[in-house]
Amino acid sequence: MSAPARRARVVWLLGYLALLLVAALFGALAWRLTPLEGSTLKRVRRGALHGPIPEELSLVLVSVDGLRVDRLGSYGDAPLSPTPHLDRLAAEGFRFEQATTPVPETLPAHLSLMTGATPIGRPWLLRPGAALPPDAATLAEVLRGAGYQTAAFVGAAAVGRATGLARGFERFDEPRAGGLPATIRWLEERPAADVVDAARAWLEEHFRSRFFLWVQLADPAPPHPADPPRTLRHRDPYDAEVERTDAEIGRLLQRLASLGVAGRTIVAIAGSHGEGLGDHGERGSGFGLYDATLHIPLLLRVPGLAVRDRSIPEPVRLFDLAPTLLDLLRLAAPRPMEGTSLVPLLDPDGTLAPLPTRAEAVAFPNYLGDRARVAVRGGGFKLIRGTALELYDLKRDPGEARNLAPVQSDRALEIGRLWPEAFGRGAAGVDDGALLSGPPAAAPPGAAALVSDALTALRAGDGPKAWRALEELRALLQRSGDPTMPPGLLALAGGTLRLQGETRQALDLYETALRQLLTPGLEPAAASGGPPAAARPHAAPPVAAAIAGAAAPGAGTSAAGLGAPAAPGAPPADPPDGSMAGRQDPLRALILAEIGACRRLLGDRDAAIEAYRDAVAARPDDVEDRLALAETLIEAGRMDEAIDELRASLSRAPGEPELLAGLGRAQVEAGQAEAGLRALQEAIRAAPWLHRPWLDLGGAYEALGRVDEARRAYQDVQSRTDPDDPLHRQAAERERGLRSRS
Repeated sequence: MSAPARRARVVWLLGYLALLLVAALFGALAWRLTPLEGSTLKRVRRGALHGPIPEELSLVLVSVDGLRVDRLGSYGDAPLSPTPHLDRLAAEGFRFEQATTPVPETLPAHLSLMTGATPIGRPWLLRPGAALPPDAATLAEVLRGAGYQTAAFVGAAAVGRATGLARGFERFDEPRAGGLPATIRWLEERPAADVVDAARAWLEEHFRSRFFLWVQLADPAPPHPADPPRTLRHRDPYDAEVERTDAEIGRLLQRLASLGVAGRTIVAIAGSHGEGLGDHGERGSGFGLYDATLHIPLLLRVPGLAVRDRSIPEPVRLFDLAPTLLDLLRLAAPRPMEGTSLVPLLDPDGTLAPLPTRAEAVAFPNYLGDRARVAVRGGGFKLIRGTALELYDLKRDPGEARNLAPVQSDRALEIGRLWPEAFGRGAAGVDDGALLSGPPAAAPPGAAALVSDALTALRAGDGPKAWRALEELRALLQRSGDPTMPPGLLALAGGTLRLQGETRQALDLYETALRQLLTPGLEPAAASGGPPAAARPHAAPPVAAAIAGAAAPGAGTSAAGLGAPAAPGAPPADPPDGSMAGRQDPLRALILAEIGACRRLLGDRDAAIEAYRDAVAARPDDVEDRLALAETLIEAGRMDEAIDELRASLSRAPGEPELLAGLGRAQVEAGQAEAGLRALQEAIRAAPWLHRPWLDLGGAYEALGRVDEARRAYQDVQSRTDPDDPLHRQAAERERGLRSRS
């Protein structure tokens, strides 16, 4: 071979090798950027189902607050996905591409999730302090009635026992409010790692039986850490928190696998709502109805239905999940649920009639006295009624950047007719003029962001920052010429004041809010502000004075209930405008509890007891209020009443450790040391991590003359608490007293 030919061959080989190297580099890059479940373009829309669903299945349901769909690689929107465990789960089962929440707030979304009913059209379920009525059957009640072991571990106090969501759970583990004011107690949260640790421990004890485990994670809802650790996936604080939450879900799934029960356990993952990160000016959730907060991830893995990344494009609702899970478990609720079982869509050839998809955002009426925002989907479009009418083509404009309402009025009318009560006047049809004109804006621009800032600060325990946001809101309302502050905002401001030790000023706000709630016939959108009738005897900070003097709307005062379910496909009977005519506003119970707390702090025990009794009657499942009532009765020397109250509470929440501890404390104070000792020992067995029962246990042993055991109990308290903890100091003082007497 000639020299030129050899050189040409060498050049050709080098070029070929270079081409292979470039191809390998591109392949590696593509592999790194592709979500775990595979390329979006290659996803299986209709895959074959393999094998029958086994009988005797268990169920794990994980709900997540603030999780945006666009952070999941399995939905095709996040090339560097911070959710590898969720993506892997999606690849092993079903992914609903167009799932939405009916209300982008934690409590109403979970009421919907656990009952299979929409809270839309039932405004008493959309207010702060909402609770399920006694006749509303929950998913847990159905499964427990079928013989399942049931447990719930929740990260947000917003879905705690007081809401009624604990019904049907043999164990219900929730964050402790730590003495927070009742009107902001629902903002208390605990880290996902703590929730999953407790859930994994429960699984290890109960995996041999059929079980239903609900795990609710408050992360990644705000506030987000200011300076998270930075990695390739940690692009910003929100993504860092999403990745940590995904890792905790991965730990839970790993425990199912290591216990050998993954093959007989349905796993469902559902977002309760997304989160606004500045999209359309929204931070947090609850104010807007854009897909940043409405569009939720919904994943389902079913043993026996082994599919590869089955993507279901039909629009579905969060409250369709409960009837779907019961259908898969071959169970039925006592009454038909409003949601629709999605099991037909799991079949390759299955179909469902289009589901009416409606949503409501109630933060505006709850905190700003404005009309609720509403939205409806149909034919790939979404129509929103907020301060103006908005229409979006969700297929061509998923970011909802171009409002088509001004140029496509006919289509807006067509979509609006899917929900005439919300977009028109009456069920007979849509009033075209009313639909196209839209409601007037009541809250000034920027007001929602300030409320959101205050809520975020309160979640972080930063009372001064929350107060600054509320003062700025007060100034904004004054500049707008409408200083109206509705009861929800009064309650929020009162809780902020109480955090800072301003008990008297907080009481002024709570009593003003209560008077407004007891004023019938006023609607949020129609109320007008006015000066106070008389000067108050106690000075208050500027915003407190402004808030306390405002006249705001109220609501009816009769008892609330879930109400009859709407007919399939029919809109709710009640208008989604915040009206609760003939019903008691659930916010009233929170305000009454806070009036009781303020009166107790100010030394007026009789008035405190009266307020607490009213609060307990309105929200009978609120353990914190029942304990506060019992403790106030003990302080007033009314031991028999305290014991009766705690026994009545335990009849509603059997085995609740804090109630048992309270009963034991009351019995020891009443001279019933033996009975008190038994109650305290039972409380400690149920919740050894609680510190106060150990202190009271020492008191019970002292009353019985069992000095050595009393000393050991006080030593246990000291070993479990920090030296600055008041319980630590009390235990040390009592132990010294025992030593000095011996």
